[in-house]
Amino acid sequence: MNYVKGLFSKKNQEEVHQEDDESDANESPQEEQEQEQVKKRVKNFPPCYPIVYHSFSACGKKKYLAFMGLIAYFAYILLTLFNAAGLIIGLVSSKLSDYIGGIAIAGAIALFFPVIGFFAQYWLHYGACSHKNSARYVLAFISYIVGILFSLFMAIGVPSAGGCGLVSALWLLTKIGDTFSVVFSFVMAAAWALNVVYQIIIVILLYRHFNEEGSSIGRAKDQIVAFFARRSLSNAVSGVVGN
Repeated sequence: MNYVKGLFSKKNQEEVHQEDDESDANESPQEEQEQEQVKKRVKNFPPCYPIVYHSFSACGKKKYLAFMGLIAYFAYILLTLFNAAGLIIGLVSSKLSDYIGGIAIAGAIALFFPVIGFFAQYWLHYGACSHKNSARYVLAFISYIVGILFSLFMAIGVPSAGGCGLVSALWLLTKIGDTFSVVFSFVMAAAWALNVVYQIIIVILLYRHFNEEGSSIGRAKDQIVAFFARRSLSNAVSGVVGN
């Protein structure tokens, strides 16, 4: 009996060792892949001067949505440039002093938006697409709410506030009637309005994935609190170590 038990115990030990070896064999390639992915995550965007790691493949089935966000970002850049050009055309056509201050505001928007817009909207959008994280979704929603309100404001287009849109078109129509400047302002109003619609579509698609992944406002709140708690703990530890 003892001999039989010994055989079974040896057999069980061999099976356990085999399972451990198999699990180690399975884990090691996975760990190697993770290490390779970390190594590959070098700064690669924008191509002209890389400052962040960016990959559409990291977004999985939300790749299309990340691409839509990038289109929205470049559309914003073009809109701000044409918006400033429209105010310059309005000033040349009408000689109205209201356009002078507006041109300065529009020029500042066009100058700083490529950087501010990238981090304040697109990067938050990309984060929601590349991670299954409730907090990232909420931040993306907030950024698009701000973007939609901004686009609505620009579609209204008060020249003194830096907008080339509906109000600008009506001013030019009633005061000088210059066809080109009026049509340009109406086109800009329509372009800003289309940008509003496009952003609303993006928000709807984001919300669909938000629900599919089981995300919630409650989870987002918990994740944000946990993030700041970790940061506070990290700062406290680094302060103690530094002292």
